Amino acid sequence: MDNELNIINERSEPHKSLREFINGQLINHFGIDTISGLPIWRVSWAPSQFEKRFGTWEDYSENQIFLRRVTEVREMKKYPHLREHYVLERLVLVPLEQQMELCGAKISFEPIHPFWDNNTAPLPPNWEVCKLIVDTIYFRIGKGSNPVYNDPDADGNNGLEAKKQRVQKILDGLYGNETMVGDGLDKGNAVFLDSTKQGSKPN
Repeated sequence: MDNELNIINERSEPHKSLREFINGQLINHFGIDTISGLPIWRVSWAPSQFEKRFGTWEDYSENQIFLRRVTEVREMKKYPHLREHYVLERLVLVPLEQQMELCGAKISFEPIHPFWDNNTAPLPPNWEVCKLIVDTIYFRIGKGSNPVYNDPDADGNNGLEAKKQRVQKILDGLYGNETMVGDGLDKGNAVFLDSTKQGSKPN
C-alpha cells in the first residue's frame, strides 16, 4: 500500500527533484529576503499552492443555481488554471490596498513564468530558462536596485555574447523556433501569468 501511495505522489509532481535543485540554484545566485528568510525567486508546483483571501463570495450549485452570498476568508487554489504546471515566482511586497484581501499578508510570491509549450501543455522546469528570465528582469530594472544580484556573465561587452548563446540554446534546444518565451523577450516584455480565480468568485 505504501508503494502505491508513493507512486501516486510521484505522479502528482513529476519533477520534484529537479524543482528542488533549481530552487537551490536560485537561492545561490539571487539570494533570500533577509527579513523573512524566504527565497527571492522560486519554482513551485502550481497545484500545491494555496492562499487565503478575504472577500464577498457568491456560491453556485453545479447547475449554476445561486446558493448564497457570504463575506469571509477562504483558502483557495492560487493557480486553479494550472493543473499540472510548474511556475517561476518572485517574492514581492503586497501593496497596502491589497493587504486586506490577502488577510494582512505583506509579502507574497507572484507568478512570472509558467512552464508550458505553445499549446499550454506542461513542461518540466528548467534552470537556464529561470536564470535567463531573472537576468532579463534585473537588467531592465537596473542591477543597482537589487544588491544581491551579481551578473556572472558581465564583461567588457556587458556579457552580450554569453547571453546571446544562452538565448539561442534555449530557443533551439528546449522550445523550438517559435515560443512564448522567445516572443516575450524579443518584444522586451516579461512573461506574466494572470492568476484569475475560477469557481466561486468575489462579488
